[in-house]
Amino acid sequence: MSRSLGLFLIFSKLGGLAKRTSDNYTAQDILDYISDADGNIQDESLYYSEAWSAWQQIRTSGLTLANSSSPSQSSLNEMRADLEEIWGLLVEFDTADLNAYFSMVDDEAPTEDETLYTPNSWTAYVNARTGANDALAAEPPTQRMLDEALEGLETAFEALLLRANKTALDTAIDNYDGMSLAEEDYTSGSWSTYTTARNTAVSINNNANATQLQVDNALAALTAAYEGLVPAA
Repeated sequence: MSRSLGLFLIFSKLGGLAKRTSDNYTAQDILDYISDADGNIQDESLYYSEAWSAWQQIRTSGLTLANSSSPSQSSLNEMRADLEEIWGLLVEFDTADLNAYFSMVDDEAPTEDETLYTPNSWTAYVNARTGANDALAAEPPTQRMLDEALEGLETAFEALLLRANKTALDTAIDNYDGMSLAEEDYTSGSWSTYTTARNTAVSINNNANATQLQVDNALAALTAAYEGLVPAA
């Protein structure tokens, strides 16, 4: 069942399902089917709410019918078909989309490329991959589980952030530090601006998760602060 499954689809099936069998079922057959389903159902949170509600509705109807006095043969047969149809809607799943996306990200961001990306974005991506693998390995998975795993993997992959190029910033810091600049040689205001810019630049340079914009801004601020140093009178 896909994410787009609507209430109208499920509940219209409840009102008029195509019957697929000419077998005659007993009330005990209805109870046994529901019992078997109860033994295989997973936590409610793993299913789409529309499908879950539809199953709970038909399950309740089935129990009521099976426990009633002298239900008609036709009503038992119809109930058995309805139970099978709605159970199928609840538990059916398709792994094709998730498997296809996995193949794509394996080509675009193979695990050996870890060093190309910021640690935080890579960790989120690896966690999403793990969650998607767990969903595919579930016995059985549910469609909601698979769809949420796919959404998480898409989000994490699209958020992968390449490590910033810090060569120019690193060079500027080294150059300015190598000049042996002294606080007493400059006005207090210009020196304060410079030291603040330098400290920020060092912090950004040491931050493996810094973005390229942060690096570029830190370099620009450091350069401007250096050029703005005013000699003391």
